[in-house]
Amino acid sequence: MDTTQLIQPAFWENDSTGMVMENTIIGQQVDELKQWVSGQRELDNHLLFASSGSTGEQKWIALSKRALLQSAQAVNSHLSVDKNDRWMLSLPIFHVGGFGILARAYAAGIGVSTYQEKWDAAAFAHQLDRDGCTLTSMVPTQLADLVQLNCPAPASLRGVVIGGGHLDHTVYQQAVKLGWPALRSYGMSEAASQIATELPEHIGQTEPWMRPLAHWQLRNGEMGLLQIKGQALFSGYVRSVGENFEFHPVDKDDWFSSNDVVSISERGIKFDYRLDNLVKVLGELVNVTSCEAHLRELAAADSLIADRIAVVAIAHQRRGHQLVAVIEGELEYSQLEILLAKYHQQANSLEALADVVQLAEFPRSPLGKIRYQALAKLVSESLAR
Repeated sequence: MDTTQLIQPAFWENDSTGMVMENTIIGQQVDELKQWVSGQRELDNHLLFASSGSTGEQKWIALSKRALLQSAQAVNSHLSVDKNDRWMLSLPIFHVGGFGILARAYAAGIGVSTYQEKWDAAAFAHQLDRDGCTLTSMVPTQLADLVQLNCPAPASLRGVVIGGGHLDHTVYQQAVKLGWPALRSYGMSEAASQIATELPEHIGQTEPWMRPLAHWQLRNGEMGLLQIKGQALFSGYVRSVGENFEFHPVDKDDWFSSNDVVSISERGIKFDYRLDNLVKVLGELVNVTSCEAHLRELAAADSLIADRIAVVAIAHQRRGHQLVAVIEGELEYSQLEILLAKYHQQANSLEALADVVQLAEFPRSPLGKIRYQALAKLVSESLAR
């Protein structure tokens, strides 16, 4: 798809039938879905994005053009975007994080550069500098690659929105030292992109407290789950049902509950953990995300690549679940032994790592996010051999 068409009035201001943002992962169903959407009048002027959720259910998130523009305008306001700015796009536009950059450029009436080559951190930094880009958005893996190269940020750059996964604090600190103006953000596809993002004046702060964007109302629901309300909310889910599809609308005037537990205060919001990352070990709840974060923190302190380390929970007949550390690539036995020893010195017995599995590579989304469900399956198969 020609991205230049997506920052023109002809796209945003004209009525159109529903549009499916193609993702190679959904493959075979694309043609059938396109045909079905063309006949659904309630999905006119909507774009459908494949869900990147971890449940394994095949579904698409329906976002109206109006919602996407409301989100874009709120992001531009949050980041004080003006006519002197230029966005850089390096994320796939079949994901709302990438498509949102085009919406922001259109809403602000500014230019956007597109990095179209296979991901190469040095080449990306060079294009940022060459094109004089002031703003961009990246996933944590991309920022980690820039840090690993010890690559300084271009002088033109004033903001890098980081989203789409957990950003290791050590990587964040190193990036800031290299001049990368990293702004940690929290969002979801159902919210047409960002819900809360750090302000530029808070770059370098220790705790990732993020300021909610002005167009959202936020509150804690049951069990501390984040609930949001606002007109940039998605219109509903399209689900695959047998050989057909069904649209399940949501009420935009009601609260939408996420699956994320967050802290809310006058400082903003801080992501704590996903509810589905809690598992029972010997009848007690254990936070797998916290265990992984602890292991990554220890790895980073030993100059190991933290984002190549994961922790998954595998079903266990006696314990309910057991935790397994997973390493992407090869790690020398001595390094691994030291890392695990440090971890178990501080972890309680329920958080103990029952095993370690090394894989050539993690299953990842096009944005570089680890697909934990697929990873857990690979680990289970490896342990069963």
